[in-house]
Amino acid sequence: MPSPKPSPGSPRITKSSPRRSKSKVTSSRVAIIGGGHGGTALMEIFAEDPLVTVVGLSEIRPHTMGVRLAKKIGIPVLRRYEDLLKIKDVDLVIDVTGDPEVEKTLLESHAPHLAMVGGASAKFMWQLIEARIRASAEIENTLTRYQSLFRLYVKEEAEGAVDEERTRIACEIHDGLVQTLVGVSLKME
Repeated sequence: MPSPKPSPGSPRITKSSPRRSKSKVTSSRVAIIGGGHGGTALMEIFAEDPLVTVVGLSEIRPHTMGVRLAKKIGIPVLRRYEDLLKIKDVDLVIDVTGDPEVEKTLLESHAPHLAMVGGASAKFMWQLIEARIRASAEIENTLTRYQSLFRLYVKEEAEGAVDEERTRIACEIHDGLVQTLVGVSLKME
């Protein structure tokens, strides 16, 4: 008897399908070469990501934005990028220097367990990350504007409700006074 076909959209299970383990997901350990614009953008994003741990930054210029950020968030800063490769359990090295000599040296000393991203790929990655940062900032700005408009709307609605209540009370006082005067007038006749 043939087995039933899976419905569209349902996961296909085979004997070789990997099973999800219930163990805790480990974070990727990333080393960044270059503390300029690209390295800084990567550290800003990775600092917020629980699945990534930046284990080191290599930068020869001590006063870049990346070096200041790395020190602020507790990432070790090394002057020689070769020393990054010696850090235990590094999974990924990202070269955002744009220096062909650095890329050449990395390719020559490439360890089999180590993934490397450099050149145009690294630039593309940090540009995507920068676009994400800009989009997040724009969303926050828009949200702030909407919150302020909402507060203004609520304030105006509350003021309108107060005005309506004042008008209602004035009408009740007026109507009560008119009825009293009419009653007094009828009694006097």
